Amino acid sequence: MQRIEIYDRDEAGALAPDLGMLLRLVEKYQSLRWYLVELEAIGQLRGPENMLELEKHIASSPWGIEFDWDTLNALAKQITQVINMTLAGCRRDQDPPSKPLRSADVEVVIKVVDSTFCVVSTRDPELVSLAQRRFSNTKLIS
Repeated sequence: MQRIEIYDRDEAGALAPDLGMLLRLVEKYQSLRWYLVELEAIGQLRGPENMLELEKHIASSPWGIEFDWDTLNALAKQITQVINMTLAGCRRDQDPPSKPLRSADVEVVIKVVDSTFCVVSTRDPELVSLAQRRFSNTKLIS
């Protein structure tokens, strides 16, 4: 898998790519099964769980929580800052990803590391090129 690290910052110095921006980057993969494998974030959820409960729910699952594309996008609108996150996209014929993630288990992985940078891992060179065009401060890791 290729990895591209994204270091873009907004005018306040915070990590610029939010979850919504990262989802738009991988929009052509919306038909995959998406799993939040790890999440630490700030936001107000509109539902029965608060953010801390959602984080605990994800952490207690052997593979995270599966989200359909629309629900994942709705969640992105409720998150104001992602601190740590691992989001994995798997083909429909694959088993859910296991923890820790193995590249053979997934098609796309999006990670946010300590609110410092994002990593997109994929086998698709077009997705890597798209990330390089969309974001200004990137580093390609082979």
